[in-house]
Amino acid sequence: MKTENQSFKNSLRCLQHPLTLLSIALLLLNDHVFKAVSPSWLTGKLSDFAGLFFFPFIAAAFLSILLSKFQFKPHVIGQTSFALVAIWFLLLKTFPFVNSLTTQFASSLVGYQTQFILDWTDLISLIVMVPAWRLWNQSRQLRRSRFAYVALSIGVFASIATSPVAPTVTTVTHLIKKNGSVFAFDMNMDTMAASKDGGKSWEHAYKPEVEFPSEYASLPIVVCSANYPKECYRINGNEIVEHSKDGGTTWEISWELPADREIFFERANRDMDLGPYDMLIIKQGNQECVLVAVGEEGILRKELPDGEWERIKVENAEPTPYRSTSISDAIALTYSEIIIWFLLSILAFHIACWLVWSAASTFSSEPLDKLQWIFSPALSPLAGMLISALLILLIGLIATAITQLLPFVFGDYDVVMTLLIFLGLCALATLAFIPGTIIRLLKKWRNLLIANGYTSETSTQLTWLVYLFHLTVFLAGCLVWILWAMGGIARYEVAMIFALISTCVIALIFFRKIKGLSKQIGSPPSIE
Repeated sequence: MKTENQSFKNSLRCLQHPLTLLSIALLLLNDHVFKAVSPSWLTGKLSDFAGLFFFPFIAAAFLSILLSKFQFKPHVIGQTSFALVAIWFLLLKTFPFVNSLTTQFASSLVGYQTQFILDWTDLISLIVMVPAWRLWNQSRQLRRSRFAYVALSIGVFASIATSPVAPTVTTVTHLIKKNGSVFAFDMNMDTMAASKDGGKSWEHAYKPEVEFPSEYASLPIVVCSANYPKECYRINGNEIVEHSKDGGTTWEISWELPADREIFFERANRDMDLGPYDMLIIKQGNQECVLVAVGEEGILRKELPDGEWERIKVENAEPTPYRSTSISDAIALTYSEIIIWFLLSILAFHIACWLVWSAASTFSSEPLDKLQWIFSPALSPLAGMLISALLILLIGLIATAITQLLPFVFGDYDVVMTLLIFLGLCALATLAFIPGTIIRLLKKWRNLLIANGYTSETSTQLTWLVYLFHLTVFLAGCLVWILWAMGGIARYEVAMIFALISTCVIALIFFRKIKGLSKQIGSPPSIE
């Protein structure tokens, strides 16, 4: 006889409670009405309080279904659900990775861009889980109705369909000054931001005080200072700002992308949109400054007459940095050069093995097999990577088959999950084939050297030397390109020269050492 799922029934009873229905309604109204009409600190916190009251009941409903075969008591399901929700909310509000992952998941479900604010102060709303927990323990006294299923459906929708991200400025196309403020417009998005401190900081303007422009400003645009009449600035559609000190008779470049970082900038922002689109001079007190709308890069600002150009963020129109801020970002931007240097290091490995083969051939009465002496050890890194890639692909195909077929064959979710976790661990384990293949083939090569007249000590030295040569060439190239991406080396051409010179110097040092060791060969062992 099939037993009833008491935990699921308990979840439904909690979801039909008036307090739960009130919290669901409050979440929907706050996310889709109150935040749009009057966004504030209060509306930001209300959603968290409302959601945390009923979301543990939804989590318990799904958990009770997934674990129905184990027949856990409602108290255990409740504890687990409340703990999972609390931990998830803690990570959501404090860890960018979890926040981003949740945002992407919710956005893909509802079909529009959602937003979960990363703010540790929202953790105060966890306190609302205390009365929710009391309701969970006391709900068995309530009578369950069919309306509970409706509450469950609406609660799931309210949890996922959070308020869409409000449109923001992503490309600054116009600048207008009015009533002591400056407005930056995004004509593409029909949004604007305002600055009250002369363009130093910007905030979203919810209630437009000026009309939205209907077309781009006509170029060229020339503006001149009131305090310094001969100080003029011009934009003409090129990615530069020009400056004249004689009232516009002659012009020189005042701002442009640094020439030595132009290649980096293009890689970091392949869809670069600098404009410039618009320009104006504003006055605050006795101080003047020129502002330039540079599209997706935000605002250029310069205080007159002798200030330096600043790049300023306007909401989502944010200046692209001139250098990587992390090693992972540097690797991502220079992956093509890193791949080239890896192939160069394989070539260096090959040449080093060839030097040893050439020296050994002069003492051998029979031709030495180039496959064993040169190609096999030199291609060991590639062989290890190929084996790992093929095994990971095979494991991926098996995992796909498991997720599509086994649930229908076994009908056991836990068996499927156990198999998938096992396959995931196997996929990680296959990465050991890379060093494993290299070690195995190098060991085989060392034994080959010993069998052909080299002493055990010399064979070991040669084996490590040719592999270190390969590794050093690769790491030296990586270091140079990472330094370039992180701004340690400014110009791309200089980085290329450094990488080539360091590779050549390393090659000369290792070639000399390998060539010397490869000549230390005695008579081949006699065969009785």
